[in-house]
Amino acid sequence: MIRIPPVFAFFAAVFAGVSSSALAQVRPNVILIVADDMGYADMGTQGARGFKTPHLDRMAAEGTRFTNFYVAQAVCTASRAGLMTGAYPNRLGMQGAYNHTSRDGMHEDEWLMPEMFKERGYATMGTGKWHLGTRMKFHPMRHGFDEWLGIPYSNDNTKYHPSLAPEIPPLPYYDGEKIIEFHLRNGAEALALPMPEGEDMSLRDGELRELLEFAVKQVKGRVPVLAHVS
Repeated sequence: MIRIPPVFAFFAAVFAGVSSSALAQVRPNVILIVADDMGYADMGTQGARGFKTPHLDRMAAEGTRFTNFYVAQAVCTASRAGLMTGAYPNRLGMQGAYNHTSRDGMHEDEWLMPEMFKERGYATMGTGKWHLGTRMKFHPMRHGFDEWLGIPYSNDNTKYHPSLAPEIPPLPYYDGEKIIEFHLRNGAEALALPMPEGEDMSLRDGELRELLEFAVKQVKGRVPVLAHVS
């Protein structure tokens, strides 16, 4: 039996009038962007001042723009758990925001969005912050992502933490299931492992480049893509 979390029942209703054969052909490429700590007025279309967001404004103008939005909880781990599963995070036993001391995470029996897409034949890649468990059994590639490039919890769990910085270990940065860099807490953007020769970019730029290369490769092979940027 196909499992349909409650939040996705809406989409089932949307496609109710589409024949099964036609629905099988509807496999658009999907880019899901989750912006932590983004305020309502942080886009030009929402009245931003002092800076411009032309690409986001264009997406809003050419697509569908919602002015009201609700989330399962207003904190990192819990809200992502709700987004990825369609279930209330309390039902999953996931609340608050995990950090380097957390031992819990997304249970292996939960059916996450990338797993849903993979069952439809999609290639999946995620970048940025995972925040659904730090232990390897909770890793994003154990939950449906073919590739992953990012961090396990918040980037302020380093030297940037307002009160716990001295006791927080370096923040690991993963390429797949391998740690390739550490962000140190001592004020220097030192890395435990060197970047490839000739690289001179922010980690965010590097993630987006990798994501673009992944997407282009899959699309050329006529494979639909789920790209999750967080």
